[in-house]
Formats: sequence, structure tokens, C-alpha cells
Amino acid sequence: PNGRDCANSDQWDDPVEFDGVFACTCPADTVSPNCDPWTPQLRVTYHGSETAPATSSSSFAATTRTQWAIGETYRINVANVTAAHTDGGDAVNVSNITYRLQPNPPGFFIDGSTGAILGQPDAPYSGTSALQAVVSGTTADVLVFIQFEFLHSDVDSSANGPNGRDCAGGSNQRVDAVEFDDSFSCSCPSGSSGANCETAILPQLQIESTHQQVIPPSATASEFTLYSRTKWAWG
Repeated sequence: PNGRDCANSDQWDDPVEFDGVFACTCPADTVSPNCDPWTPQLRVTYHGSETAPATSSSSFAATTRTQWAIGETYRINVANVTAAHTDGGDAVNVSNITYRLQPNPPGFFIDGSTGAILGQPDAPYSGTSALQAVVSGTTADVLVFIQFEFLHSDVDSSANGPNGRDCAGGSNQRVDAVEFDDSFSCSCPSGSSGANCETAILPQLQIESTHQQVIPPSATASEFTLYSRTKWAWG
């Protein structure tokens, strides 16, 4: 069966001669069809870890993030396994558990003793990995499936800026409020405005003056302020 021998040669069973196949007669403590030794299934009680960019204070559930920005560093915190046993009911000491990520996505690394994961995508990739708890002599238990889709960040392309072009000040002004929506905005410094920070704000001239007095040339006593006169005599 499966193109290989029975676990023991005395388990061969050939009910039909010369048909190119034989079966295995398996004892109760083995698993068909090749009579492989039975391995108990590990079962763990697990509370979901949190993931976040390594430089950020924001966090999100490992099972909810599916897209990861190329060039950004991410971490998935220590796996929180609180109890373990086999499907036969035997208790398992959680300190004996190690962890693995199958398959391991490129650029990501796991601490086998804690389940903590650190990674930095460096190229486009798409795949699903299983975070597994492992104890010798048992079949590994899957804690969580994690979807990995490595994509370029919105700020990686100047064409994602307002009006399809970059900020006037270049990449330092790019702000990506919503990940992977193919757009970013520009954060304008003092002295500039506009969607792309392309408009210079000129300073407003401010002057200080006192009220000027206007006096007819022939008058010596009649005075009035410039701001209150609206009509002026010919001659």
C-alpha cells in the first residue's frame, strides 16, 4: 500500500495473485494500510498570539492578518499554550512542547522553544503556514493557520500619491493611512499646501502705522483722518 512495504514482512496478505498489489494484515495497535505504529495525537489549549510590526505599538490577531508589507519587520508573539494532552487522555507537560512553522515562509524565523516568530518579507510571496505544537512521540497539533501574502507597500510607488504623482518633498512626506489600497497622502511641512504639497504659502506682509492726518494746503486748523474722508473738493 502507498508503494511501500508493510511495517513487518509477516503482515503481507495477497488475496489476488499476480495483480501487482498486496495488502497488509495489521494488528490492533497499528494504523492501516501499512500497519504503521500508532502515534497519539497531541491536543493543546491555545490562546491566539498577537502580531505587530516590530517598530509599532499596534497589534492584531495572527489569524486576521493576511497581507504583509515587503521591507517591514513583523513579530508574532510567544505562543500561549496553557494545557496539553493526547487524544488518549494522557496529560502532557507544556514545558516539553516545541514549535515549528510549516512551511516556513521566506524571511521568517521561529523560536522553537517559545513559538515567537520574527520576519521581514523581501519579495512577493503567497502561501499558508501552520504554526504547530510538537512533542516527541505524538502527532503535532496545529495551533493556527497563518496566511502570508507579501506585497509592496503603497508608499513604495510614487504613482500611488495624490493625482497619480509623488509628494513635492519626496518619500519623506508620504503617509499611508490604509494599507494596500494603492494610495497614500502627503504630509505637508509648514510653508506649503496642496494635495501634493506643491503650493508654497507666501508670508503675509504685516505693517504697523499710526493714523495719518490729511490737511488742506490752505487750512491751518481743519484736520481729519485719512480713514474718515471719502469726498474731496476740486481745486
